[in-house]
Amino acid sequence: MDGTHVQCVVPDDMFVQHLSRKGITTQNVMACCDFDMRFTFVNAGWPGSVHDMRVFNDSTTTYSAVFPHPPQGKYYLVDSGYANKQGYLAPYKGNKYHLQEFRDGPEPQDKHFHRCDNNENYVPRQAYENQPPPEVVEDGPNPMAAFRDLLAYAMVTGS
Repeated sequence: MDGTHVQCVVPDDMFVQHLSRKGITTQNVMACCDFDMRFTFVNAGWPGSVHDMRVFNDSTTTYSAVFPHPPQGKYYLVDSGYANKQGYLAPYKGNKYHLQEFRDGPEPQDKHFHRCDNNENYVPRQAYENQPPPEVVEDGPNPMAAFRDLLAYAMVTGS
């Protein structure tokens, strides 16, 4: 799910509404695709000055009957223009997630990077060195265990 701006020509009285941050008149279009890259939903026509989240909220309320909501317990990936909410997962602000940002970015400086990449069981030495011994916690009385044992005894003896 993502939004995009499509350049358009509008009447003079609607010019300011459709003026995008790039200084051209656009319409804000939100589109959803399935895993086969087929469009499952498109909401077009919003003025270019409108935030992506407003288009999203309109889509999920006005068109809720046809909007492709994620199944219970699943999440759709959305871009950073949308808020994290139930069923929709946006990346953290400032994280690279576009391919071009990775290509233009610096190489990883972590010297352990290749070891972690090559060995899935790799644990850095600092993770286990100089650690205090684990705290031993004694088990206290467990009322549920006593109740379970009492119930089991009653079922076995029939009393």
